[in-house]
Amino acid sequence: MFGALKKNKEIPVYAPMNGVATALSDVPDEAFAEKMLGDGAAVLPDGGEVLSPVDGVVADVTDTKHAFCITTDDGTDLLLHIGVNTVNLKGEGFSVFVSDGDHVKAGDKIAQVDLELLKKHGLPLETPVLLTEPEKTEVVKTNSGTMHAGKDVLFTYKKI
Repeated sequence: MFGALKKNKEIPVYAPMNGVATALSDVPDEAFAEKMLGDGAAVLPDGGEVLSPVDGVVADVTDTKHAFCITTDDGTDLLLHIGVNTVNLKGEGFSVFVSDGDHVKAGDKIAQVDLELLKKHGLPLETPVLLTEPEKTEVVKTNSGTMHAGKDVLFTYKKI
């Protein structure tokens, strides 16, 4: 009985950047828009500070510093991908403040990105936050409007 109650609990994922919440379908990349990599939401950022959207362990920071895999404290795998096609910058414009294996809390600063550099290169700024195991999780509610990094809930999910 108690396991069922815990399983249905909604778990928050906070906005990783200040900006406007965006549906994945609005991200200008087919893999994100069609949820091929997982379900979640995105932020169209208006500032370059990147905060952890969850409590968990940094499982991977890409060599190009544009994406983070975090395993939440409840065992859920999450992908935070800053911008679209930003892998092409090969790390230029990104500063990372965490390493693989670091434990982070929601709201901890994990990176800084030069949004003007992304714009200069014509790269979309939409920043998806995805649950990468759809067989184990379900997005319950996505929020809209202005997001304050580390303070506003971008979406909630539950374990299934």
